[in-house]
Parts: sequence; C-alpha cells; structure tokens
Amino acid sequence: FKSLGARSITELILKECSNLQDKGFVEMIRRCPNVKSLDVSWSFKLTDLAIITASETLGETLEEIHCTELTLLTCASTLSLAQWCPNIRKASFDSCVKLDGSGLIKLAETCCIEHLKVSFCYKVPAPSLDILITTLKAKGCLKSLELMGDTLGDFGPEFLASCRSLTHLFLSGVKEITDEKFKTLCSELGDV
Repeated sequence: FKSLGARSITELILKECSNLQDKGFVEMIRRCPNVKSLDVSWSFKLTDLAIITASETLGETLEEIHCTELTLLTCASTLSLAQWCPNIRKASFDSCVKLDGSGLIKLAETCCIEHLKVSFCYKVPAPSLDILITTLKAKGCLKSLELMGDTLGDFGPEFLASCRSLTHLFLSGVKEITDEKFKTLCSELGDV
C-alpha cells in the first residue's frame, strides 16, 4: 500500500466493505494522512476505534465524513471528530442507532457544518436535536439538513425556515409535519 502513494490520497471511499474490520482500516488510514473526504458507510464491522483513529490521524485535514449505518458507533466517535477535526463541513450519520446527542452537539459547536444527515438516529432525543439545530443555526453555515424518520422536537418547521442559509431540507417520515405546520413552513420559506 505504501508503494501506491497512499500519502497522496485525498478521498477514500470504503462504502459497503462489509468485511472490513477496525484492524485493517486503522492500518490503512494511518498511511493516508491527507484524506479530506472519508466514506465508510455500510462498512458494518467498523467501530469507534476506526473513527477515533481516523480523527486523530487526519485532524484538520478532514472536511467530509460519511458513516451511514455504522450501527456500532457511539458518541465517542463524534466527540473525537469534534476534538480533532475542526474543518468538517459535511457529515452523515444516518442510522447510527447508538449515537446520542452529546457528540453531535459538540461537533456542531466545533465545526462549521454545511451539510448534515442524522436520519434514523433514534437515540438522539428531541431536546438534543433542538440544541443541535439551534447550534447549527447560530453558526450560520447550515445549507443542507436531513432528518428523515426523526422527530422535530420543539423547534418545528417555523424554526427550520428561519435558517436563512438552508438550501436543502429533507424531512421525509417526520410525524410532526401536518398540513398546518407545512403551511407555516411554506409561508416562512417564501420570505427567504
């Protein structure tokens, strides 16, 4: 792998590598310290060790991370990303069912996240989701938000519409969307 010029790799896509485990990933990521974009979605056997090692190895270089359906991840991964990778702009944690809100909130506080996917993260309670969205809104960077299958918590569509930097909003399967709330959301968006 060394002879392949691993240090020059800036985008590493390991999607659906269902037999990839932490040991192999850690060995590989340590040889690729210039990765700006990392996608390990659906590589089900990866755990916090993989993401923590990637965080520590890539640090400020990492700008984009996709961890869709890494069901073994906990907030230790997102806390590590928040600590080591302040330049993350895009993050996907769809169906990371063990994530709670604490790491996501810390990541939002640390980074200027433009694109965030946290659909089907059922351990993130509505109050944490409220804090997460409030933090992202205050930063003014958020352009794309995906909350499929989640609850909107207290902020609702009116609050989302007030995120003036938002250009893409995905709320598929959100139970709180009613005709009345959708009407409010549309009227608020009309002013953008």
